[in-house]
Amino acid sequence: MDVLTEIFDRGVEQLLGRASGPLYLRLIVQPLVATILAIRAGVRDARDGQPAFFWTFLTNPGERRNLVRSGWEDVGKVAIIAIALDAIYQVIELKAFYVVQAIIVALTVAVVPYVLLRGAVTSVTRPFLAKASSTSRTTRVWNEDEQKDSAASGHRTRRTSGKTESETVEIEAMTQPSEEQREAGPWGEALDLLRTWDPAWADACLRMSANPWHSGVLPLKLVELIGVAINAACTSLNAEGTRRHIRKALDAGATRDEILFVLKCASVMAIHSCSLGAPILLEEAKSAEIELKPAAAVVTPACDRMKAVGQWNAAWDPFLQLDPAWTDAFMDTGVEIYSSGILPAKDVELLSIAFDASYTHMYAPGTRRHIRNALKVGATMEEVFEVLKLCVAHGVQACNLGVPILAEELAGRQMTEDSPPEQELRSDAP
Repeated sequence: MDVLTEIFDRGVEQLLGRASGPLYLRLIVQPLVATILAIRAGVRDARDGQPAFFWTFLTNPGERRNLVRSGWEDVGKVAIIAIALDAIYQVIELKAFYVVQAIIVALTVAVVPYVLLRGAVTSVTRPFLAKASSTSRTTRVWNEDEQKDSAASGHRTRRTSGKTESETVEIEAMTQPSEEQREAGPWGEALDLLRTWDPAWADACLRMSANPWHSGVLPLKLVELIGVAINAACTSLNAEGTRRHIRKALDAGATRDEILFVLKCASVMAIHSCSLGAPILLEEAKSAEIELKPAAAVVTPACDRMKAVGQWNAAWDPFLQLDPAWTDAFMDTGVEIYSSGILPAKDVELLSIAFDASYTHMYAPGTRRHIRNALKVGATMEEVFEVLKLCVAHGVQACNLGVPILAEELAGRQMTEDSPPEQELRSDAP
């Protein structure tokens, strides 16, 4: 016992001696570098709508690996340099090298400041960033409204001066929203035509549907990824909307892997066919006194992994019972998605809410499950409701699809009406 006490006392004395020994400036410079990195990462988390770093690490085991990876990318080099410099110090001052002491020094000067400050910076800066974003977007909307009011005034003046109908249409085109406003939302080219037919309703619908793009509640990249999700989902399969939101997601900084992640999620949501049908099959078979044949004993490593990462759904138990081999094959496609760490856990849950709550799907058990999980990993009520607003905005795809078709059909009928009858053409012939 005395030997251990002596070793401990000597270690503490040697650690404290670094404050006045060679290379002592590193004890100032390295924590300063770690602080700068923590501030930068904390502001980035606040801007992207991520929860506080250290609190999430403590309360969300499923996200710890992603957080460790993110933190190490920022501060790992500082920690390695800290160990290297401490090794040099030990060789100079102690004529030896103690690995544990070097690790303690690296943790103290690099890791601890980073971990403690990153989450604190996120919590402090998030309200200011949200306020600034809201103010900027509100100012832009005011400017656009003023421009539209001015253009509308010119439109009324031209109409009362007796201009032709074609000139009136040209002036109406001036009152259309800017390209930026139209593009920052779910609308396609149909909006231009709709505004010539019913400008009041088109403006009202545009303000409603484009709100999530201007509110600042969710990062623009996530808004566009959700747009990709609900357009590419197997319950929607909207090619035009999928292309539009993939393009805008790339413009907002999304990577190929992030968009591919969303498309993978859209693919595997088809499992809800089994989530719905398998329990009914078991119940009806029981009512008909049909016994389920025992499935062959098989190992299900993918199912086990899905349970290990906390993503197993009890609704999957019936088809695991019916066909464990196929269920494991399916879960092998899903577990890679949930364990990849490409998107933060909160973003994955918000995307899942969009898939299940979309009006083309409306899968209530999944919507409840993912709302519960989203709140657990740090999503706010405002963020969850913003996802639901995006699902509502998806309704304008009816106009994106139908308005151009209606215009084409009307134009075709007009051409038929304007063409002279075939009998008249024959009577005019020499």
